Amino acid sequence: MRQSHASQVLLSLLCICAFASDGNASYPAPRWSFKKLTPNGKYIFIMIGEAERSAIGGFLEPSEAMEIRLKYPQCGLYPNDDSIVPLWTIEGMWYSHDLQLTSDGVHMIFVSQIAKASSEVGLVFYENGKIIRSYRIEELVDDWDKCEVVRNTNRNTQPTVCWIEKQQLDDEKLEYLLITKEGNQFLFDVTKGTVISKSSVTRKNWTICATAFCAILIGLVFYIRWFNRRRRKPIQ
Repeated sequence: MRQSHASQVLLSLLCICAFASDGNASYPAPRWSFKKLTPNGKYIFIMIGEAERSAIGGFLEPSEAMEIRLKYPQCGLYPNDDSIVPLWTIEGMWYSHDLQLTSDGVHMIFVSQIAKASSEVGLVFYENGKIIRSYRIEELVDDWDKCEVVRNTNRNTQPTVCWIEKQQLDDEKLEYLLITKEGNQFLFDVTKGTVISKSSVTRKNWTICATAFCAILIGLVFYIRWFNRRRRKPIQ
């Protein structure tokens, strides 16, 4: 009996070590329950995850994640006063470790930095738990190949890609800045989910190319005119 128990413990440790030794093991991250405070600390968002098990059937879930999963009934925003009655719950919610919360207790941004295809939804704006605007990654990224491959241990499977370089929430102005891996910049109105301003690297490159082409064309026209005048000029 003791030998069997020791074997199970050893197998558990080997599984953990194998997971930790993989440099890309952070993607995908475990889908454990977690909580996140709003910037002013007044509210707390609860994400209900899964009760993961190891290969031998034992729980790998941290105690804090288990407490959250057992205490709170639903994903959503709660007062940060130990209450289990949500102010609002989430519609159309899927799991993500990356959530941008505002201090007003109304707005939230769901961000999916890691994806396997540009057709996946990468950005969702919420108001009181209701979706007000969502964006597929292909609406924000022009060149998918310029994004960073995060995990591709199997050549026969589609690689996992990180497409976000930087993001920043302005809690006072309720504006959200997003910069993609290829350098596209978007400034969003958090209350509406709409784009306030954007700057595309691809469009910039096309503008530069078009300007350069026009400059070369104009120069060529002037050169031809100058050359023709020189040929017509009588030799003295």
